[in-house]
Amino acid sequence: MSAELHTLGVAELGRALAARSVSSVEATQAFLARAKADTHGAFLVVDEDAAIAAAKAADAKRAAGAEGSDHPLLGVPIAH
Repeated sequence: MSAELHTLGVAELGRALAARSVSSVEATQAFLARAKADTHGAFLVVDEDAAIAAAKAADAKRAAGAEGSDHPLLGVPIAH
């Protein structure tokens, strides 16, 4: 998968995650790196530990085929 994950739309990233061409951890790390580099003050708080933990959980859920593992947004990093 391209190193330019931030250029993908949400649906496209969801499809890449479902196809396992990228993991949620990889995508989350890429977005965290961009958040760290932010110079516009777009983020008040970035909780890296929680974000990586959620990404690992999403990857594990998908790998196990657990209920909800086919959700199109499973593992897509979000800022809120």
